[in-house]
Amino acid sequence: NVNVGGLQTRDHILQVMTKRFGSVANVQQMFGQQVQGSVSTLNQLKDKISQLVGTTRDLEIPDFKPNNQKVKQWKNRLELGTNLQTVKSNRFFPSTSDIGISIGYKLNDKSIIGIGGSYKMGWGKDIRHIIITHEGMGIRSFIDYKIKGNIWLTGGGEMNYKSEFDNFEVLNNYSAWQTSALVGISKKYKVSNKMKGNAQLMYDLLWKEQVPRTQPVLFRVGYHLK
Repeated sequence: NVNVGGLQTRDHILQVMTKRFGSVANVQQMFGQQVQGSVSTLNQLKDKISQLVGTTRDLEIPDFKPNNQKVKQWKNRLELGTNLQTVKSNRFFPSTSDIGISIGYKLNDKSIIGIGGSYKMGWGKDIRHIIITHEGMGIRSFIDYKIKGNIWLTGGGEMNYKSEFDNFEVLNNYSAWQTSALVGISKKYKVSNKMKGNAQLMYDLLWKEQVPRTQPVLFRVGYHLK
């Protein structure tokens, strides 16, 4: 045996162990028992780990689905849309059509956030008195959440300028803009491979605060490009 400074040789260790435990055979028997005990302990740990892994797999959520939008480029997660809302005339407003455009961003397969704008075109009081006028503009934000199938929960905020105007400078009068808080449901359906239809039924939580008051329930139809 090579004697390295600071380290005890095997013979020296055997001598110490023999003095303490008896013969060399007793020392070898003790080490054999210790090795067998260690192997047994390792096997038990291995069995417990296997059971734990099996239990973890059983606890996995079976309906879990990965976010398929994360693998797409940001431009492929955009959704362009348009919608149309027609309101019949009353003593304050002529018949109007709101033509809206929007752009949405798919957070995941069930959530979409976006912004948009609208232009309100006036048609006059009735079919016998058709006059094309500029009756207002609007800006909006929205969020859609998929409930089940093609039914979505939708909500958002809007600011609308609901007065007739001849030039865009009058839109700088922010006190003339009305605020709406909308919540409702949407039904989206396939029109073609690149287009989806969208029908919305929404309730304006702030309709009673409008001066003059507007209708509380809004119905809109539109289309989205995939």
